[in-house]
Amino acid sequence: MEITAQVFGVGAMLSLFMIYQQRTRKNIIILKLTADICWVFHYLLLGGIAGLIPNAVGVIRELVFIKRKDNSSVFLPILFIAINFCFGISTFHSFYNLLPITASAIVTISLWIENPRLTKLITVPVCIMFMIYDFYVGSYVGIINESISIISIIIFFIKERKKAVFLKDFETKKELIITKGEPISEVAKTITANVDDTAIKKGDDFA
Repeated sequence: MEITAQVFGVGAMLSLFMIYQQRTRKNIIILKLTADICWVFHYLLLGGIAGLIPNAVGVIRELVFIKRKDNSSVFLPILFIAINFCFGISTFHSFYNLLPITASAIVTISLWIENPRLTKLITVPVCIMFMIYDFYVGSYVGIINESISIISIIIFFIKERKKAVFLKDFETKKELIITKGEPISEVAKTITANVDDTAIKKGDDFA
């Protein structure tokens, strides 16, 4: 049974490793959903109920988040955080039980926001919390996974840094010349930051 648990852990680990290389929020959530399903079986077979609960709630959370159109309401993330803590308190018997529950609350916030880079950054403390819990329940795959996840996040930001295409601004003593602007009388189309995942993918492919 323990071997089967570690197999599910490997599946979750592979999914999570790929998460931090994604650029779109939708792909991040799909891979997180896959990972959470694997973690549910992993912790179930290990008897780690406190680890199972946030991942089981996470499966439902990701299914809902994939379907949402905007983040105008904070009701859903608050609801999932409350459910996590309610189940977590009902099974509480050790300080370690609070770690995955708290980590899951942070994950809920990170998946709700629209900034994939910030999502990855917030994930670092989550990995640390789960790593401590994995030591407690004896999840060797979990320990390896959290370590690899942190490394994967670091790799992502290093790659992002190398992709910078503009040089830093340099100072000059020349006079600053500014052309007076005038409002556009006939606006054909307004460019905004609110675009769908397809447009983002096309932009990444073009880049």
